[in-house]
Amino acid sequence: MNGKLRTPKINQFNDLITCLNDKYHYNIPIYSPDTSDLNTNGWLAGFIDGATRGGFKIRYTEKRIEENSKKVLTKGRIEVRFALEQRQYLPALRAHQSYKPIMLKIQSFFFISTELKISKHNIDKTYWIIEVTSLNKLNLLIQYLNNYPLLTAKRNDFDDWLKVYHLMIDKKHLTGAQRGKLLIKQIKSNMNKKREKFN
Repeated sequence: MNGKLRTPKINQFNDLITCLNDKYHYNIPIYSPDTSDLNTNGWLAGFIDGATRGGFKIRYTEKRIEENSKKVLTKGRIEVRFALEQRQYLPALRAHQSYKPIMLKIQSFFFISTELKISKHNIDKTYWIIEVTSLNKLNLLIQYLNNYPLLTAKRNDFDDWLKVYHLMIDKKHLTGAQRGKLLIKQIKSNMNKKREKFN
């Protein structure tokens, strides 16, 4: 772990090293946060695995038409999305330490240059959020995770999400491709909190 940490938790980790060095006369080196390219190691995969919010999501909205007037009530829409949320600050005795720098680095991984979005859960819980829906940008994540696979149950959701991604690349989610739409609906119904089978 030493020399590989990127988030504010490195300060607590380095405090532990200082304590061990002082108490036991060790000579463990203390490092600054790792700023290497995210594509060069599995750190981001581990961060995704450990995230409690966000992940691999599928939006499936069926087209609804009012029977008499034929007015479109809801437009049909299918979308694959990756979302990653992280609390804004790490509470600490010395000061609150921001997760914004690492979230900006992750956002730049997807070549997104806009301001970080904020997500609120209850009054006192505020998160940075990164959302990616572009198929081209999502392919960057797919290529990365092919090199550095997920190790937790999120791998199951990624595998199912990837099936839908390829169906969309092959245009099987479009109007008239009913078999593709039904398959996507079925895949979505067994993902994330609805999942009952794990590999």
